[in-house]
Amino acid sequence: MAEEMFSSYITSAKMVFDFTAKHLFGYDPEKAKDKNMSERFTYFLQGLMSFPLNIPGTAFHKCLENQKMVLRLMKDLIDERRAMPEKHRGNFIDQMIDGIKTESFLSDDFVMYVMFGILFASFETIASTLTLAIMFLIEHPMVVKEQE
Repeated sequence: MAEEMFSSYITSAKMVFDFTAKHLFGYDPEKAKDKNMSERFTYFLQGLMSFPLNIPGTAFHKCLENQKMVLRLMKDLIDERRAMPEKHRGNFIDQMIDGIKTESFLSDDFVMYVMFGILFASFETIASTLTLAIMFLIEHPMVVKEQE
């Protein structure tokens, strides 16, 4: 049962991540340089829930490495979008890059961390909620029968 729930969590987390990332910065897992971006967020979460020991091989170390890699990918994306302003896609990252020109508090680092935070918040909370809802419905089928 636990394996099925974890599998359900991973599947729903990947769907939520791909949807959110597509709308934030046009992420397409089929065309992306890093096709495992959603997995990196999963490892990041696992590392947050582990003992904070930054030694290679530990979950916390993997968490930090994945965070660095995702932030580097986002920095590359910002640089790429800035280099090709004629390809304005109108998504969140384009709006943030436009805002950097006019707002003094916005910077590349700020944009990277905001996108990271939004992805993490949407990815974790929605995936966990969906997984719990499915688990409770499976464990209590009479709830579904009462709704019919």
